[in-house]
Amino acid sequence: MIHEMKLDPVPYTATKSGQKKIEVRLCDEKRENLRSGDDILFVNNETKETLRAQVKAVRKYSSIEDLARNEKFAMTGGIYRDLNDWIQSIYGYYSHENQAKFGLLAIEVELT
Repeated sequence: MIHEMKLDPVPYTATKSGQKKIEVRLCDEKRENLRSGDDILFVNNETKETLRAQVKAVRKYSSIEDLARNEKFAMTGGIYRDLNDWIQSIYGYYSHENQAKFGLLAIEVELT
């Protein structure tokens, strides 16, 4: 199965370079069927450039704090100053309420 996900330019570039190997998404109806072996077509929000990656693993967490305790910060692509910056960035996308309702996915990817 192929899933399409939009990315802002900075995380897109980090994913394209192979530095960013963990994509964090809400485990809502769009993502709950994501499985290891699926493909993701990442789309750059600005340029519409695309790249394809294979899902190596999908891990579900109840919050970004839980996810951050269990995932390797180095796999976030070097686009955050530190762990707290990463956590705050995720709150910019997903509220406490949505995290509690759906949970978060750490999607480990590898470019194909």
